[in-house]
Amino acid sequence: MLLLVLAIFMSLFQIWWGSAYWYAYRQTRERLLLLQVVQGGAFTVLFGTAAFAILNNQPVSNPLSAALLAVGLITFLIWRVQGGVRWLFERYPRGMFDVLLFRKPTVNLKRRVRSK
Repeated sequence: MLLLVLAIFMSLFQIWWGSAYWYAYRQTRERLLLLQVVQGGAFTVLFGTAAFAILNNQPVSNPLSAALLAVGLITFLIWRVQGGVRWLFERYPRGMFDVLLFRKPTVNLKRRVRSK
């Protein structure tokens, strides 16, 4: 029963994660954020199928779960290699917490200054 509650909780958290990064993508139009949206979607389906398998007394590990874990790992590696963490802290002062709380990115004031 505890495992079922954990799977449902993690599925809901991943829905929140994906929607927060989708909102951040809509604010900045930075395609790198779509990796986190894909990762959130993959883990949402993964934990949803785990909850379904627990309810129906079926094995949790199946080819779909392995493929979704691979998608999550690949998106994480691309995120790290492409500098997603560095970019995130440039736009959001508190990083991931600002994204998950649906805050707007900081504005670069140097772009607004006009030279004479």
